[in-house]
Amino acid sequence: MPGASTIGQRLRKARQRGGLTQKALAGRLGVFQPIVANWESGKAPISHDVRTRIEEILGGPLTNKRRLVSDAAASEVSSLGEWVSEQREKAGLSVTELANKAKMSAMAIYNIEHGKISNPQLSTRNKLAAAFDQEIPERIIEDTEGEQKSRVSAV
Repeated sequence: MPGASTIGQRLRKARQRGGLTQKALAGRLGVFQPIVANWESGKAPISHDVRTRIEEILGGPLTNKRRLVSDAAASEVSSLGEWVSEQREKAGLSVTELANKAKMSAMAIYNIEHGKISNPQLSTRNKLAAAFDQEIPERIIEDTEGEQKSRVSAV
């Protein structure tokens, strides 16, 4: 199957960027986890219909090689990033689903969760809190704002 492993590798990366496990993606597609594993390893082809559905779930084409932010540029994840990731997983949401619910870009969610944005604007924090239907814990806000102050004073 020429090219299958390339699509499989792209699927794995997109799924991981979207914050989904193989089991979670399989559940959303109505298949079993080993099928997703076979797609990712190139042992089974992905039909056009399934690929379209996967792209809808993950919020973009599997063939998009463009990376806006390099993984090598990742910094330490903030308390807020950890909280967002934890709450998103508890809610069973992909990055794209949370972005839609919070009326934000998936890239912004990804960047917060991976430490590329450590102290988002108050309006962004409010959107995240509303999407999770809960307030961001005060200790996390204090940590996040404290991290920003220490970076500014170090300059």
